[in-house]
Amino acid sequence: MLGEVARHAIEFNTKEKVEAFYSIYAVYDESVAQYDMARLCKASKKVYMKPKPDSYDFTYVYDFLFKEYGITFPLTEFEAGMLTLMNIAPSQLHPNSWAFLKCFELLCRHLDFEPSTNVYIHFY
Repeated sequence: MLGEVARHAIEFNTKEKVEAFYSIYAVYDESVAQYDMARLCKASKKVYMKPKPDSYDFTYVYDFLFKEYGITFPLTEFEAGMLTLMNIAPSQLHPNSWAFLKCFELLCRHLDFEPSTNVYIHFY
């Protein structure tokens, strides 16, 4: 499995590519606009790699989270709670699992019900 993942290179390795992505997709909301939300990656970096121990706090994230699922930073309280409960980073959650989380959250909001990790765990 890792061999397949390792073959995919980082696409956003120039400032122009990052800015083009930002112009199309909502990556973060205005409450965090003052922070550095994205950095250029070296082509040799992979999304599954760990940052160096002395580096600042960050996580690698697959671009499809923004393209397909509309994930933005900061994460919703429910999304952050689920990642914390599972003790994983956003890039470690399988795309289908992100879809389940988003559908559950949307359904709860549609029913005027606050999504919670306990209710999610109960049903799934």
